[in-house]
Amino acid sequence: MSEVKANPPFDSFTFTLVQVGRGRSLFRMRRTEENLYELQVEQGVGNPPAVRFTREMSQEAAQRFKDELDAAGVFGWEEEYADTAIDHGMKWNLSVVFKEGVFSMRSRGGSITPPHFDDLLEAMYKLDLPRPEAASQSTQQGMPDMSALFGGAGAPQGLDPEAIRQMQDMLSEAQANPQAFKEDMQREFRSLPADQQNQLLDMLGNFGMASRSWWENFLRGGM
Repeated sequence: MSEVKANPPFDSFTFTLVQVGRGRSLFRMRRTEENLYELQVEQGVGNPPAVRFTREMSQEAAQRFKDELDAAGVFGWEEEYADTAIDHGMKWNLSVVFKEGVFSMRSRGGSITPPHFDDLLEAMYKLDLPRPEAASQSTQQGMPDMSALFGGAGAPQGLDPEAIRQMQDMLSEAQANPQAFKEDMQREFRSLPADQQNQLLDMLGNFGMASRSWWENFLRGGM
């Protein structure tokens, strides 16, 4: 008996949020081929943004995401939630194409948001959209602000002290040459044993500035 394949949850899902002082957040999921989706995330005020990565997702993960939003009533939102304030400091836009050329929905607004708007944000946070308090600590050129990480209370136990010292030295060069700093961080990370690499990734992910997967992409050169 042949297996019945589930229909894809949607062809594309795009959400943008612009906030004064926090820049622009982009969360986009796009079906690329059978059973696969591409997730694109960008966030920050710089160009390029401080957070930027792309990764693959399974159709099952996309379906769980859709089910969560469906339960919150997101797909029943009105097309527009108009603001009466002239300067609300926030603008958001949601576009979902369920089937290209057949069925789609759009919704947009400013400081006035529909019911369960926070549920939508929470669902995206679970898929590595950085939370505002995490993203606000990132600097331009994709360089995270790590001045409090190495050598202080947040430093992971068991890491090579010499490696930590070298990372501290790199911090002083970050503002002058962000790209060189990024390359130095990646080179230093690759010099660590595998267990210390994993320990460092765990520590950075738990610190709250960005997810573990974002740090892994950053330090392994995937972004």
